[in-house]
Parts: sequence; structure tokens; C-alpha cells
Amino acid sequence: MDKINQLTLPATILIASIILGGFYYFSEVSKEKSIERQQQIEIQAKTEADKVKAEQNKTQQQIDLQAKANQEYIKLQANKVRQANLSACLKTVEDNYQANFNDYCILEGKEPNCKSIKIYHNEDVLATEKNEKEDCYKQYK
Repeated sequence: MDKINQLTLPATILIASIILGGFYYFSEVSKEKSIERQQQIEIQAKTEADKVKAEQNKTQQQIDLQAKANQEYIKLQANKVRQANLSACLKTVEDNYQANFNDYCILEGKEPNCKSIKIYHNEDVLATEKNEKEDCYKQYK
């Protein structure tokens, strides 16, 4: 019995050490898994944040492209309006010149569009027409 008592204490210490070692080992493994899970969550969160940021950048680029396209469209429409106004102004000047020319023809007792050399080359009429056309270009260019 004496031998059993002598072996009991070391056996108890050995079993207790194995049990405590096992608890310590499993707690370390649990800590390691927890750290790995936390790192995985951080990586996943970063990936999600990067996706959101990329989507925001894409959306902002689309907004910028749409704004640029709208500005180009507005410029194009403004140019069309300006061209139409210029054409209308030049047509008005031409019509006025033709009406003045026809009036001179009628005053001389000739048919409208008579091509009277005296009137057709009248410096005052030509200068007025030229000045009015220049005013149109200044106003609508």
C-alpha cells in the first residue's frame, strides 16, 4: 500500500498537469481562432469598403460624364440658336437692302430689280448693308 500511496501523488500531479495543459492548449487555440476570425472580419470589411468606394467613384464618374454631356448639349443648342439668329439677321439685312434697291428702281420709274448701275453700286447703300451685316456678326458670334 505504501507503493500505491507513493505513486498516487505523482499520478495525480501528472493527470492534473495533463488536464490543465489541455485547458491551456484549447484556450490558446480558441484565442488563435478568435484572432483569425477578427482578421477575416477586418479583411471582409475592408473589401466591402473598397467595393463601396469603387461604386461611389463609378457613380461620380457617371455623374461627371452626364454633366459634361449636358454642358456640350447646351453649348450645341446655344450655337444653333446663335446661328439661326445670325442667319435671320443677315436675311433681314438682305431683305432691307433689296427693298431699298427696289424703291430706288421704282423712284427712277423702272421695274423692281432693275439693276440700275447708279443705284446698284451706290456707295451709301452698299456701306449701310456692309455695316448692318458687320453688326449682325458682332451680335451673334
